[in-house]
Amino acid sequence: MTVPDPHGRNPKSRPFVIIDPTSGIEPGETLVAVAITSTFSLPLSKSLVPMRWNSAGTVETGFRTRCFAKVDWTYLIPVYEGEEFEMEINATSHGKYVRAQELYAILQSVKQLEPKRPPKPRD
Repeated sequence: MTVPDPHGRNPKSRPFVIIDPTSGIEPGETLVAVAITSTFSLPLSKSLVPMRWNSAGTVETGFRTRCFAKVDWTYLIPVYEGEEFEMEINATSHGKYVRAQELYAILQSVKQLEPKRPPKPRD
């Protein structure tokens, strides 16, 4: 998808990981995706989850450089009623994926960033 960086600049094609469950998706809804970045500094921020990669790009992600899911950089992807398929999004699939353990780590990191809600008062 072509999107700007977190500061609203430098739009370019960037990889994302969709973190919404796929069951129950309907046209008109949006999917939440987390950006993948190869820009980082040490020590690593807690918002970065390492992705599998190798220089040949032969891992399931296809990544050729050290990169991370940046869980505080999300993008909403609109779901459309499709022409070729029942539903479509404006993105290109390259047939790549992240393993369950990386997806779990991404979801746990996103959960830690969500604001804590106070407990509901008891009657």
